[in-house]
Amino acid sequence: MKEQKKILIVDDSVSNADSFKDVLELFGYQAQCVYDWQKVLDLLSTEQFEIIFMDINLKDMSGITLLNNIKMSAPIHHHNTKFIAVSGYSVDDPIGTEASNVFDFYIQKPINLENLETLLASIDS
Repeated sequence: MKEQKKILIVDDSVSNADSFKDVLELFGYQAQCVYDWQKVLDLLSTEQFEIIFMDINLKDMSGITLLNNIKMSAPIHHHNTKFIAVSGYSVDDPIGTEASNVFDFYIQKPINLENLETLLASIDS
């Protein structure tokens, strides 16, 4: 298991989050899932993650708004965290464009495993 990176998956779809966690585990990572924005804020008040994958269409709060709240509430605590938007929107869509400007990286659903592996390798190096 690759233990050098702590990964958090934020998605209100339990099945999507759990499936994504399974993929990351197949790649040798350890990941944790959180399914609502309030639990994310609670968790991040006590724990740090090197990588956070976040769906931008969360129930009750967009991933973009959640990321802005995280950065405002604890900017120093999470300054080394890589935030990755996960969305069905294309980066050419206005929402996708906004997310790609706010997040460190952007992955479009359905996730291409080769692209995911390349992205993770670039973050690992």
